[in-house]
Amino acid sequence: MWQKGKVLLAILLTLFIVFALGTFALADDYSSHWSAQFINDAASRGWMTGDGSGNFRPDAAITRGEFAVMLWRAMSQPEPRQACPFNDVSQGIYYYKAVTALFEARVVNGLDDTTFGPNITLTREMGCTMLARAYDLRPVNTNAYQRFADYAQVSDWAQAAVSVLVERNYIAGVGDNKIAPKQQLKRGEMAKLLTTVFDGVKNTQTGLTAAQEAAVAAITEYMSGPAIMVEQTVLGSDAVKVHVKATDNWDVTFVGWRTSSKDATYKSKSGFDHEITNDSEFELYRNGWYAVYSENKNGYGAFKLFEVTAIREDAPKVDPVPRTITATKEVIVTIQVTPAKDIEFVGWYKTKEGATFSSERGFTEIKESSGNYQYTIADPDKDYGWYAFCAIVDGKFGYRLIEVKKPDGKDIAPYIITTDLAEGIVGTAYNQTLTADGTAPITWSVDSDSTLPDWLTISTGGVISGTPPAGTEDTTVTFAIKATNSVGSVTKQLSIAIKTAAVVKYTVFFNANGATTGEAPSSQEVEKNGKATDPGIGTMTKDGYTFGGWYREDACTTPWSFDTDTVTGDITLYAKWNE
Repeated sequence: MWQKGKVLLAILLTLFIVFALGTFALADDYSSHWSAQFINDAASRGWMTGDGSGNFRPDAAITRGEFAVMLWRAMSQPEPRQACPFNDVSQGIYYYKAVTALFEARVVNGLDDTTFGPNITLTREMGCTMLARAYDLRPVNTNAYQRFADYAQVSDWAQAAVSVLVERNYIAGVGDNKIAPKQQLKRGEMAKLLTTVFDGVKNTQTGLTAAQEAAVAAITEYMSGPAIMVEQTVLGSDAVKVHVKATDNWDVTFVGWRTSSKDATYKSKSGFDHEITNDSEFELYRNGWYAVYSENKNGYGAFKLFEVTAIREDAPKVDPVPRTITATKEVIVTIQVTPAKDIEFVGWYKTKEGATFSSERGFTEIKESSGNYQYTIADPDKDYGWYAFCAIVDGKFGYRLIEVKKPDGKDIAPYIITTDLAEGIVGTAYNQTLTADGTAPITWSVDSDSTLPDWLTISTGGVISGTPPAGTEDTTVTFAIKATNSVGSVTKQLSIAIKTAAVVKYTVFFNANGATTGEAPSSQEVEKNGKATDPGIGTMTKDGYTFGGWYREDACTTPWSFDTDTVTGDITLYAKWNE
């Protein structure tokens, strides 16, 4: 069997290499762009294409629908098995299969249960999150994102994804030690991000990169047992929930887990003493490596390794009781803290599943009463969702999440999740999507006691957009938004700080291109779309030649005009020598 598998593998790898070197055609609107090599790579693999005119537009923003298509292509275009659940993704549109398949694989989520938002532009943190989910990337240091000056702008749900891409050098900052999580993701940036992650990620079991695994996907089933999906969700500083699902064309007969090491391999279910029901969840309380093993009715097995890194083992234990609530009347939650001495703070916060916290910022304090810390959920019928409870003991912070479940058959009033809005930049299009829990559909508006400036609008779908004009820099726009559904409505005050656009500068280098004496002129720093200054010949000479000006390439076929050409990126100009 293995010999046959090796032959098939060799054939498929050969086909993959031939395909990767195939021809493609794009208009030349990016050859001098910093991302040109990544665009060529992505285009040659069939992941990214130009517009109707063949232009690639490397500095254009990318939408959620476009991103889904690119990622779907990079994942070998899996066919969806069910209909798409989103009302704004109609069958027949070019991103239908991509969105549906990636949603089934839990790579992408909707804005709510029925809305995907395919035309909303993607932010850098959204792109990081989708790629991390697609390739099951987990950070070693969950705080790696904090190396940037603007780390506080990274959303809770994106912190782990940004951290793992930063620590693996898949994504870098945008200058001034900033990661710019809310900034729109550009097509050129996406080309680099997608190709770098695809070629860099190695599967824990096989040691193959994603690119190599794509070539052997056709024989994976032939060579192995059930496919295993493992998904981690943080429950608090002391616990992680693990969801395991094994799939196979044959019936899955066994699923179990055990502690492991990162280099372990397994050939049978021996030692997997923690047997669980397939497509179920269990909790883990220690960091480290774990293994899941699954077997089908024909005796073929497979395993998957995963690492837990989110648990803070020195944090105080926070234990809200009860942890899961399904009720229609008042519920009192008792927060038990261990150790019980030197408790400095206990608090609560309405949040969402999987949220992570590193401090008590944003939590509302719960006062001790008769030796207990208690929080009352007055109306679970309306106040359903996820709650976080935290404690500080002897200077150390810990927290735990609990869920108030929606009662069956009950409609739930909206609860606005969005707490902070990204900064606005003068002259730059602003786009931010609000999120809320509650029974859909939820309609958004400006509260009747509040107004928006003329340049800012909010759609009924919750998209805040506009372009801050000159004169609004260093100001803050404050307003109240309203979320309404069939049960009721809720308002919340939000603010947008307006800043001046950072000056982007590029470097123009000068190459002597074969001069025999002297040196090329010094490089110049030029603002984006500005013009470089003609440096002349400087001290350069070349025996038997006269200086013929500055050109874009060393072959000196395209002259550079210091009167009309503008600088759109780092560039090297070459001296031309005439005999």
